[in-house]
Amino acid sequence: PSAINPQTGMVYTAGREFGIQWMYNKVEIDHGVRTPGATYNLLDGGKEIERAKDLKTGREVWRHETPKAGYAGGMLTTAGGLTLWADQGGEIKIAEAKTGRVLWHFATNVTAKSGPMTYLVDGRQQITFAMGGSRGIGSVAEDWNNINYAAILVTLGL
Repeated sequence: PSAINPQTGMVYTAGREFGIQWMYNKVEIDHGVRTPGATYNLLDGGKEIERAKDLKTGREVWRHETPKAGYAGGMLTTAGGLTLWADQGGEIKIAEAKTGRVLWHFATNVTAKSGPMTYLVDGRQQITFAMGGSRGIGSVAEDWNNINYAAILVTLGL
């Protein structure tokens, strides 16, 4: 998921850039089902990108790149001026929302598969990362974080 912070006027997005090789095939009917007429292969390489863009101009304000194509879990931004995410390598990062300067990071060694969530417990903000699980559909095996697909919850109290 993406996140919008009205105080900074920015949208925070996580994504990946990689190449795809498309092959077109003859459209056929197999047991009454029409084939799509195309197949594809995901190419090796690519990168994971977390970035902030100005909502009014669309200009990119800051960017973090991980030189490995992978599923970026998603972004969360707070009224306190923080932006949080976990990358494909399982590293949780907390950055200044305006500048992208990383203030804190923690290696979980578990692949990010969803965006962080926030809630209050006794008036104190908590942020939880649900991480792990199986590989994603359409992944490039060589590029994915193969160190751990166990499922864990990591909760931070602010």
